[in-house]
Parts: sequence; structure tokens; C-alpha cells
Amino acid sequence: MELNVIEKLHTEHIRLECLVRLLNGQSCLRTDATAPNIALLVDALCYLTRFPDVTHHVIEDRIVEKLLAKQALSIEFGHEIEVQHAALIRDGRDLLRDLESATRGGNMSQELVDVRVRLYAERLRHNMAVEELTLFPAAEKYLSGADWSAIERHGELGRPDPLFDAEVDERFAELYRVITAEAKAASVEGISLSDVPYTVLPIIAPLHAARLSEDPVMPKKVLGAEQIRQEVHKRILRDYPAFGNQVGVSLPLPKAHLADDMARNWDMEKQGHAGYGSYIRRVVDEARKEFFLSDAADHNEVLGDSLAHD
Repeated sequence: MELNVIEKLHTEHIRLECLVRLLNGQSCLRTDATAPNIALLVDALCYLTRFPDVTHHVIEDRIVEKLLAKQALSIEFGHEIEVQHAALIRDGRDLLRDLESATRGGNMSQELVDVRVRLYAERLRHNMAVEELTLFPAAEKYLSGADWSAIERHGELGRPDPLFDAEVDERFAELYRVITAEAKAASVEGISLSDVPYTVLPIIAPLHAARLSEDPVMPKKVLGAEQIRQEVHKRILRDYPAFGNQVGVSLPLPKAHLADDMARNWDMEKQGHAGYGSYIRRVVDEARKEFFLSDAADHNEVLGDSLAHD
């Protein structure tokens, strides 16, 4: 029984990764009301608020509750997942409202909405990474048949998916067509999205492969490239103040890579300071455990200022 629930959640993560990639791709285009992609963005946000927010995340929250009751999941992890879900629900509804307003001719900052869409997509991806590496393995290990029965009794598992089930909701027909076309372009032609293996989607694949790892993966803070560089620079001087005075600190921007089995998705090029290479490497590696790289997160302050005045 537990395998049915967990595998269903895994499958939905694969599908959600398709939405993440679409949001990141479409948000790079114009987001004004006359742009051809505005309808796709609205449909994507509409789907995310109609289905994952009221079914997928709810099931995961029930799993968190069961694990916390058994003391089989740290309070920090449980709280982090619940907070992530609450933020995704809030941000998704706010974005949908603003995009729908734009289609009716409402004023909207193109740059700000673009940043918000990409940041929302990265937060969704980060949430899935945390769950794949912490929540699902703990659930498989510690929840009993009675626990799974209680989770299933609430009924969320039986709700049809309006985008990916056998009959696609007419509202999401174009969205499904675009996602399917992108899947075919990625050399998975002829394979149903519900059957796509983890090896096809690069972000989810290494996470799925690492589910049996015993190494703890802490929830990460989402930052932009410049923000990460500043954090690493600050830590270098904090932990070894004389370093900066003697040879100076010149750090490159972090470069993104596919998320590994510890949900690390960036690294920095090796530094050439003689005698200090291992020290800098250690600082960078510690930062990689704590920070998740997102291009959109560079604009967090702009986003925060705007929302504060809404």
C-alpha cells in the first residue's frame, strides 16, 4: 500500500518537473497580456493551484504529521516542508491572480512577474528535492499499513489529475500539448508522461537514485549566484580573517549543474591561491550544502519590496 502512495507521489514529481521546466522557459518570454505565452503561464498556474496544492501537497503534509507523531522525522524537516507548501500555495495563487489580471488589461510589471514566476518554479523544484531525499525514505521506512490506510482515507489520492490523467481537462489541452511536445523533443517520443522513468528528467533522476542514502540532507536556502558568492566571501574572511589581508579574495560566480544526491546544484571553479586551496574548497563545500542556486533569487529584494507595497 505504501508503495502505491509513494510511487504516485514520485510520478507526480516527474510531472511537476515538466511544469517547472515550462515555467522557467515560458517566463523568459514577454509576460504582457499580448504575448503568446501568457495563456500558457495562466494555465500552468491554474493547474498547480487546482491539483497539486489541494491533493499532492496535502498527502505529503499528512505523511509529515504521521512521521512527526512517531518521532521518525526531525521537527526541522517537518516544519520546513509544511512552510514550503504554504509558501507555494500563497505564491501560486498570487501569481495566478496577477497573470489573469494582465490578460484583462491590468497593469503589471513585466520584469517583476518574470522574476516571481521563475522564483516560484525554483521553490517548487527545491521542495521536491527535500521530499525525495528526506520525506519519502522516512515514510517508506517508518510508516505502517495502518498509517497508510489513514492517509488514504482522506480521499485526496482518488482525485483525478485534470492535466495528466487519461482524459485531459479541456481547459488544459494546449498546456498538455506543449508539455508533450517538449517531452518528445527530449527523445522520449511515444512514452506516456505517467510512465517516464526518472532517468529521463535530469533534476529528479539523481534525487531518486539517492533515496536510500543514509546521509542527512538539510533544507536549503534558495539564493542567486551573486548572493552565494557574497556569502562564501563573507565566510572565508570570517573563518580566516588574515586570508583576505594577505592575498586577497577573488571568487567566481557559482556555476549551476544538475542536482546531485545531496541536492547540491552549483559549484565554484578551483581557486589559485597557493596554500589556501584546501581551505577555500572546504568553505565552498559547506556553502553548497546550505544554498540552492536559483537565477530568479537574485531579485529577492526587488520582489520583497514590491509585495510589501501590494
